[in-house]
Amino acid sequence: MKFNWMPGLIVIALVLTACSPTKSELEIKNLVEGDGAVATLGSQISVHYSGWLYAPDSTGSKGTFFDGSVDRGQQFKFILGFGQVIPGWDQGLEGMKVGGKRELIIPADLAYGDQEMGTIPANSALIFEVELFEVIDLSADVIKDDLVVGTGDEATPGMLVEVHYTGWLMNPDSTDSKGAQFDSSHDRDETLKLLLARNQVIPGWDLGLLGMKVGGTRRMTIPPFLAYGERDLGIIPPNSVLIFDVDLISVVDPATLPSPEVDPAQDESADEAEQE
Repeated sequence: MKFNWMPGLIVIALVLTACSPTKSELEIKNLVEGDGAVATLGSQISVHYSGWLYAPDSTGSKGTFFDGSVDRGQQFKFILGFGQVIPGWDQGLEGMKVGGKRELIIPADLAYGDQEMGTIPANSALIFEVELFEVIDLSADVIKDDLVVGTGDEATPGMLVEVHYTGWLMNPDSTDSKGAQFDSSHDRDETLKLLLARNQVIPGWDLGLLGMKVGGTRRMTIPPFLAYGERDLGIIPPNSVLIFDVDLISVVDPATLPSPEVDPAQDESADEAEQE
C-alpha cells in the first residue's frame, strides 16, 4: 500500500526579484526570548514569519522582502523536523519557546540549494524573522506499544528504514481492537523502504516509528487526523482510527549509500536526444 499524505503547505511561497550573497552556516539569533512551550521534533508549531534576501551590506542584512504570513493575516502551521519546510527552518526553530521571536540567516544549502525556484536564483541565502505562537505535541496522539524491543540501530529523522507491516481498522468491540485488515507487506512478501520523517508516509507513521530500534516490533494506534482524516479510501472509511504492527528490519544513513551507476550507453543516448 502506498501512503500519500501531503501537508496543506510544504514550502513557503516566495516572490523576489534579486539574488543574495552566499552564506556558509546557519545563524540563529533570539530577538525575543519566549517563556512558553518548547518547539521539539515532531511537534506542530504555529508561527508568523517575514522573509528577505540576505544582503550583508544592507541595514539588518535584509535585502528584498519576498514573503510574509503577517501580510496575509494567517499563521503558518507545520510539523517541526519532518521536512515540510526548508532544512534551515527545521534546524533553526528547534528549541524555540512560545512567545519568542527568532532571526534565522539560512545558507543556500539549507534553503533551496542550487535550484532556481521561480524568481529565486540558485544558491540564494535567505533571512527570516519568525515568531512562535503555539506548540502542540503530536507524538502523544499516537499510541505506541513495543511488542518486541529492538537492540539495533535507532530510527531517526532522515534515515532510510526498511519495515514489514500489517494494518487494520480499529474496532473497539473486538478482543484486540483490530477490525478489518486493509493492507500487509507480509502478504506481498515485500518490505517497505522509506525516509523517516520526510513526508513519504502518513504523519502517524513518522511520529510512531521515531526511536524504534532494529529488531523491534511496534504496535501503533493512529488517530484520523494523523492518518487519512476525512478522506474516503474505499477500504479505509473517512475518520478511521488505524492500527499497525510494524517490524523494523534495517536503518541506513542514505548518505552512506553509493550513487546509482549510470549506463554509459543510456547516458550517450540522452546526450544525443538533447542535441536533437
